[in-house]
Amino acid sequence: MSRGRPNKKQQIITLATPLFLENGYRATSIDQVVKLSKISKPTIYNHFPDKTQLFRQVLNSQTDVLAEKWQSPAFSTLENRLADVVLNSGCLDFYRLMIAEGRLVQDSVEYFNDNFDSLWKNQTHKQDSDFVQFWSSEILAPFLLYQIDIATIPVLFQDFMASRSEKV
Repeated sequence: MSRGRPNKKQQIITLATPLFLENGYRATSIDQVVKLSKISKPTIYNHFPDKTQLFRQVLNSQTDVLAEKWQSPAFSTLENRLADVVLNSGCLDFYRLMIAEGRLVQDSVEYFNDNFDSLWKNQTHKQDSDFVQFWSSEILAPFLLYQIDIATIPVLFQDFMASRSEKV
C-alpha cells in the first residue's frame, strides 16, 4: 500500500457507516456502498465476504470512535463529556441501530457493551448516580420510540443539570 493513501478497508467502513446509521441493516445494500464509495463491488467483497461482515466492522469501528471520544482529555467536565459524546445525534442513532439490529451480530453488541456502554455508564455512575436513570427513562427510551426529537435532548439535559444543582 502506498503512503498517504487511505486504507481501502477503512474507507469502505467509513463510507458505509452513515448508510447503516440512517437506513439500518436491512435497507442498506452493498450496491449503495459501491455507489457512495466509488469502490468496485468485487473490491468490497474482497474485504468483506458479505454485508453482515461489513455491518459487524461498522459497529465495531463506531464503538471504537465513541470510546476514544469518551476517553479524550479534551473534556473538562462530566457534563461536557456527556453532552458531546453520549447525547449527540450520532451516538443516539448508533444506540438505535444497536438495539434494533445488533442481534444480527451479537459479538458486536458485546463489544459495544464492554468497550463503550458500560465504560461511560460506570464512570458516570461514580460521579452522578442519577444520570444513568435519567438517560434510560428521559432520553434513550423516548428517543428510540420516536417520542422525542433529537433537538429537545439538550434542553432536557440542561433541565436535568439545573435540577441537580438546585438539590445541592
